[in-house]
Amino acid sequence: RDIEIGGALVGQRLPKTAVIHHRLAGGSWQKTKVDLQKVEHLSTPLGDSVLFGLTLRQINKSFDYYVEAGRVKTEVQRVDVVDRPRVTGINLSVFYPSYTGLPPMTLNENNGSFSAVTGSRANLKIETNLPIEKAELVFADSSRLPLTVTGRGAEGSLVVNQSQSYHIRLHDHLGETNPDPIEYYITAVPDEYPSVDVIRPGFDANLTDDMLVPFVVRIFDDYGFTSLALKYTVVQQGHAGEENVAILHYPESIKTQGDVKFNWDLDPFHLFPGDYIQYYFEVADNDMISGPKVSKSRTYIVRLPTLDERIAKTEEDSHERITKTEQLLKKGKELINRMKAAGRKLKAQAQEQSKDNWQQKKELEAILKKNEELVQNVEKLAEQMQKSVEQTRDEALMSREVIEKLEQIQKLFEDVATPEMLEAQKKLAEALKQMDPEQLQEAMKNFQMSQKELLERLERTLALLKRMQLEQKMEAMVRKAEELVKRQEDINNKTDSAKQDSLAQLSPEEQKLKEELEKLKSELPDLEKLMEEAQLQTDEAKKFAEALKKTDAEENMEQMAQNLQQQQREQAAGQGKQSKKKLMMMLQSMQDQLMAMQGSSDEEIQRAMRKAIDAAGYLSEHQEDL
Repeated sequence: RDIEIGGALVGQRLPKTAVIHHRLAGGSWQKTKVDLQKVEHLSTPLGDSVLFGLTLRQINKSFDYYVEAGRVKTEVQRVDVVDRPRVTGINLSVFYPSYTGLPPMTLNENNGSFSAVTGSRANLKIETNLPIEKAELVFADSSRLPLTVTGRGAEGSLVVNQSQSYHIRLHDHLGETNPDPIEYYITAVPDEYPSVDVIRPGFDANLTDDMLVPFVVRIFDDYGFTSLALKYTVVQQGHAGEENVAILHYPESIKTQGDVKFNWDLDPFHLFPGDYIQYYFEVADNDMISGPKVSKSRTYIVRLPTLDERIAKTEEDSHERITKTEQLLKKGKELINRMKAAGRKLKAQAQEQSKDNWQQKKELEAILKKNEELVQNVEKLAEQMQKSVEQTRDEALMSREVIEKLEQIQKLFEDVATPEMLEAQKKLAEALKQMDPEQLQEAMKNFQMSQKELLERLERTLALLKRMQLEQKMEAMVRKAEELVKRQEDINNKTDSAKQDSLAQLSPEEQKLKEELEKLKSELPDLEKLMEEAQLQTDEAKKFAEALKKTDAEENMEQMAQNLQQQQREQAAGQGKQSKKKLMMMLQSMQDQLMAMQGSSDEEIQRAMRKAIDAAGYLSEHQEDL
């Protein structure tokens, strides 16, 4: 640091100059002359007085000095330079909040910067170059934290609440402080929010007959959890109830992440078709410093579909299967025509002994590739049908007989591409590499036979699909008729037990029932179209349609709705009984005709299966002969 030295002269006659002598420890004397005439003089009772001096820059050693002016000379003065306090060592111990499960961390790097989870406690020990009187941490916001002095050091403790910088300020017994203290940084690492995701189902879903929702819920947090809850609201008949909370238990093995698996049984909620439940999951972490943080999953819906919705999905799947099968048949026929044309050209080239067969080779290779795609599409269609059948079985939408027939047709799809056909395709590919005319002609014959058999199998399968589409339509209409009977019986019971002034409230229900019957009748043109497409305008199918067409139960329903509106219990009850009786007669006739049709379709499917087996055996033998 800089030090100023000098002297003062008082008297009547002052000299014109003065000399300041000084030397560093172990050095030689140096002198600096001062012109006193240029220094301000002050008058005193004793005479004039003058102050003069010299500034020594950046002195870091002890030194001597004296002053000489005229005949006056001072004694030699000694100035001892001592060291200023400095930090020579830093030791940090960080203790994380207990809920994190993290072990303490010790830093011996002479570095006061560190990172720690918010709420951690940091113990700080410092060493100094000499004894100190006072030590403190000075933060960027000017706040201070005193440290306990221990001779040549100090220690203290702080809680990490926020990110901030600080420096260490030291004071010795002389009042000196440490020069240019280093700025250190504390980084407060926040406890992150937990996360919760619904892996399964992971989308809005429809309930099946078992009324179960299988869940896989994935939870994650950096340090752990305190709770996992399922929160849901039941919406029945368009009216939402209060939000409910179910606390979920999860395995103790899940510490910071894992999948929670369970089945949610919705049978006790007594949902009606069209009712649904909105739900989401909520997870809370174990932050005991600032309080548990909560995260939510997205909101999902699980719904009990109406009969119409379930039937519409089944009919859509059936129509899609038929459309795709027809497309495959069309592509297969195109391939056969291309193969025949390629065969004729190849034969003509052989007779003309033409060597220009490169173009024909490329055409045959293209046909092979298209045939491979055709087979792959058939396999995909079989897989899609299998999934559709499984879904139909899960929802218990169709009878066991219909599902078994669909499974048999699905098996026919799987067997469309026979091993013999695949072998013929392989041999044709090998013959194309050799381009031997005789070998190629033989391979093409085998391949054409296989293609023909594939198309015949597809055509048989398509015919069965169209028949099953008709049966599924008829069975769906039977289900709707059963629902009409059930609902008419329910309204009849309510009519008998309701209070007189409450009868009018049942009128809209009966009116809606009438509209449902009329809607069912409006499906008859679609039924007749399917009968025509399947070429099954049998007596059973006609009688089935006639049973629905001739019922006039809707007239009784209309009359009952009016009676209920006018609170005429006896008349309404009579009309309700008549309506139910007519619906029962209609339903019985529809069921009888459907059963008769299903019996004949059983035989047809079995014949198709036998024909497929026989054709495969014939094809195999004939290819061996060739």
